[in-house]
Amino acid sequence: MKVLSFICALLGISIFGRYTVSDKDWQKTTKIVYYHSDATIIPKLYRCYSVTITAEEVVVEVRNYDKTLLMKHYPHTAENYQKVIQQLKKMDIRKVREQGSVAGGDSESLKLYKGERQYFSAYASHGNGTLKMRNGELGIIVRSIVPEIDELIEQTRSK
Repeated sequence: MKVLSFICALLGISIFGRYTVSDKDWQKTTKIVYYHSDATIIPKLYRCYSVTITAEEVVVEVRNYDKTLLMKHYPHTAENYQKVIQQLKKMDIRKVREQGSVAGGDSESLKLYKGERQYFSAYASHGNGTLKMRNGELGIIVRSIVPEIDELIEQTRSK
């Protein structure tokens, strides 16, 4: 069992269905992807968006199910990227075993990458899901990076 636990730790997975993003993970994180999805509603009203954050840029994509309605690129600096990392570290982000069922409601997810390799992926919807945090809300951090996110989404409603 110790050997299996050690191998899983090296691979960044957990045999117990839980994983806490460590300081070492955060140091090596090169890309952060936040995704928000509306509840399942008619296509005309449905919107989801992703915010991809790296040391070089922030990319916002607003979608309507399978169609990209808006994509906007913002320059980003390594200094600002590290500030985002520090904010996320304070939240004690972790993945837990599935909690409750999720059907039809708003949801958010977080994916973290080391280079091109995704090492963390979890989601939450109305207190259920696999994403847990002790402090803060992901949406607040996203809005601090892209304060006009709501306006960008509204711009797509006329399309």
